[in-house]
Amino acid sequence: MAAWTASAIVAAAPAAAPFDGDAVLTVSAHVTDYANVPREELAGAQAHATAAYRAAGLALTWSSTPWRPEPSRSTDSNWIDVRVVILSRDMTDKLCRERRFSDEVLGHALSAATGASGRIAYILYHRITRLAASHNTVQQGLGHVMAHEIGHLLLGVSRHADEGLMREEWRPWDGRVHTFTRRQEQEIRRRFPLP
Repeated sequence: MAAWTASAIVAAAPAAAPFDGDAVLTVSAHVTDYANVPREELAGAQAHATAAYRAAGLALTWSSTPWRPEPSRSTDSNWIDVRVVILSRDMTDKLCRERRFSDEVLGHALSAATGASGRIAYILYHRITRLAASHNTVQQGLGHVMAHEIGHLLLGVSRHADEGLMREEWRPWDGRVHTFTRRQEQEIRRRFPLP
């Protein structure tokens, strides 16, 4: 179970070199927004998450088109489809009750899924806004949580790291963009090798 909580400081990882050659692994995030996040806020959050992935040599693209398997992409090892579902307040409350999440949980990823149809990250938007609003960092917080939960889908594990993007805890006043550690980048490359 992957959950991202808020309380301790996150250390920024150094920017990584891109993948070998010109080939870049592209992560296509298909967003379903049940929370009706304001368009500008969502765009800012997506830009923040994209910067975190770019620093690790990954391309992160965004789509509001519902995820469907596409034959041209399903066999393309340069392309990974994930689903990002931003839950409404009621949906968040229901998920948290069912999973017995603490009040600090901001997202949840089904990290054990192996196929594209199972790669789903749930974003608990109202919890993020509650934590980040007093620091005027809602876009950054939403971007961090989306990047972090997608990271669980790419790494295939629910455990957290001691540093970088995959650290368990986040502080809303930390304005840096965090990325994967070198070991995490290598694990993503191992799981999704480029042709």
